[in-house]
Amino acid sequence: MAQKFATIKSCKINPMQLESYHYSIIKRMWLWFEMRSLNNDTKQIITLISVILFMEKDRLESLLDTLPDILRPYLKPHLVQRVFNRIILKLQKYKKNQQIFMQDRDRIFDYLASNIQLYGLVLDIFAGKENAPNLNIIEQIVRKKFDKNYQLNRTNLRLLSYQEKYCQVEEPKNPPTKK
Repeated sequence: MAQKFATIKSCKINPMQLESYHYSIIKRMWLWFEMRSLNNDTKQIITLISVILFMEKDRLESLLDTLPDILRPYLKPHLVQRVFNRIILKLQKYKKNQQIFMQDRDRIFDYLASNIQLYGLVLDIFAGKENAPNLNIIEQIVRKKFDKNYQLNRTNLRLLSYQEKYCQVEEPKNPPTKK
């Protein structure tokens, strides 16, 4: 038995291609109903990963093999396989219709600008690719959107400087103690 396990472990497994995943109509409907119950953060993760994987078409197979390991720190264990299946369905949809990909691509930049913690997921996907051109593009676009969203105009900047100068909050000298 141990000898069989050793030979299985030493075999080289071919990476899964996107075309090798087939889902029946019932399975697709089941996945759709499961996704309706997910929270917004998980849906954003699904869209984010789907778009980034589609942008990285040249190494899609290797990313699909490592995707469950990338997802584990960000999701609960019972959701990893469901999210993976949903990502596969989205990738297949992008392959059929590029317009959906373009819409989702614009959406993920807004997600990243509003929730900068999702950028850690992007860095995990691009791990080992220091000179990834897509990572540089994503970084520049997110930086511009983030700066635009959180930039103060002249009047708000003046109000903020006034508040910092004249409205300093004093800390209590003797904080209340619990009894």
